[in-house]
Amino acid sequence: MSGKPDAGEVPEQTRDRAAEQARWEKRLRWVGFRTPLPETGLEYLLPLLVFAEHESRGLIYSFRYAFAGLRYALRTQRNLRLHLAAAFIAVLLAALLQISPVEWAILVLTIGAVVISELFNTVVEALVDLISPERHPLAKVAKDVAAAAVLCMAIMAVTVGLALFVPRLVTLFTQVVSALLIPR
Repeated sequence: MSGKPDAGEVPEQTRDRAAEQARWEKRLRWVGFRTPLPETGLEYLLPLLVFAEHESRGLIYSFRYAFAGLRYALRTQRNLRLHLAAAFIAVLLAALLQISPVEWAILVLTIGAVVISELFNTVVEALVDLISPERHPLAKVAKDVAAAAVLCMAIMAVTVGLALFVPRLVTLFTQVVSALLIPR
């Protein structure tokens, strides 16, 4: 047997290159490039082209993807909706109690941290489901730890809420009680 391929046989290197070319063409079509690609000999630049084409689509696409992710999380994650309801109540209470600008900043950052931790929990759950569709002990650990992170953040948020609101609520309560009990 000689080292030359038969007339009908495609060398392995050519098949590998064709498969790689097909993969890159699929990626490029996904971001809007026309295919087939010309033979340039610069295939190593394709990842940069994909990145550059994705970047050239602009800020609108980035926001579109971000809002799609937020819509997905709001539609599928009950706990995120509960956290947002609690955040709405906290914002109303903060407005009624007229907290200071620094306290507003603390409140907004705390709410943001809870929402972001819930979004990351959603990411972990989706990735684990993708990677390990069957039950696996390590998949359970990943999901449990992500949920524990959200729980810790929620507990810290409640602590911040108590620190911000309880002193004002106690003062308001004592003022109301003293106004009702002490006749003028």
